[in-house]
Amino acid sequence: MKTISLFPTELIVKKCDLDLKDLEKVCLEHFQKEKSEHRSNAGGYQGHNFNYQPLNDVLTGVMKNLENPERPFTRMCIGSWVNINPKGSFNVLHDHSGTDGFLSGVFYVRVPENSGNIYFRDPRTFVRCFPDQWYSSKGADETSIVPKENMLVVFPTWLSHRVGVNMSEEDRISISFNISNVEFRED
Repeated sequence: MKTISLFPTELIVKKCDLDLKDLEKVCLEHFQKEKSEHRSNAGGYQGHNFNYQPLNDVLTGVMKNLENPERPFTRMCIGSWVNINPKGSFNVLHDHSGTDGFLSGVFYVRVPENSGNIYFRDPRTFVRCFPDQWYSSKGADETSIVPKENMLVVFPTWLSHRVGVNMSEEDRISISFNISNVEFRED
């Protein structure tokens, strides 16, 4: 007997080396200037129009590692926003497929213990129709990643995800983003 894995969904998880003290300061300044939008957040702050060049440089490097060397990209747009989640706040299940992006992600600036994992939902919705005894033996319909400071997680925009409740007394600070408008060199 042979088992074949079909259509895996790949995530990129990368340990970065950004200056978190500086980045946290910039995030808090952004919080003071930019009003919060409420999209997927239940409590907490989502401040859009954020730009931090050292993080953009990391994302550009990730994209360079993904590109086809025979057809490199010539341009890409990064749309970022700051998330500040105090105790009791969380993000509901959502995806970013309504954007023109093809990759989304999150970078973790401050991650107190028990401040909420990121959960990814199995995109194969029909699989929940299988009998419980079969499906539960194969795995749950969600999996989570425990965030760490200076961790980058990149995933397809269509992948549904949510963030657990921050149970700590401190704020969790992260930066979310979409990567879009990638143009490739045509030979």
